[in-house]
Amino acid sequence: MTIHSPEDLKIALYRARVHLSLLETDPTHPLDLSVVGARSTPMLILRSDEELRSAHSDAALSYDLMRDLMMAALQARIDELAEKLGVGVADIPLDKLQYGDQTEA
Repeated sequence: MTIHSPEDLKIALYRARVHLSLLETDPTHPLDLSVVGARSTPMLILRSDEELRSAHSDAALSYDLMRDLMMAALQARIDELAEKLGVGVADIPLDKLQYGDQTEA
């Protein structure tokens, strides 16, 4: 997804911060994943009592590991967006970043 305008950056920052907040406050929050670049868009929801296992071996990725990876990816994205928007933007309260209809967030 290409983001150009400051408003688009603020929306992306808001979404990333809300997602990170959900994962930080609820250690069992499901991880909704999709495969980028796939011909179709298969969705995967990973829950706290589940894990991903390789189709070719018994190697597995636990929910906790995937949650930690997602939280690190979200924090990196927040830092990137905050840098693009300017110093201190990551400290803006979420209610100041809110936009439009909140049903999607």
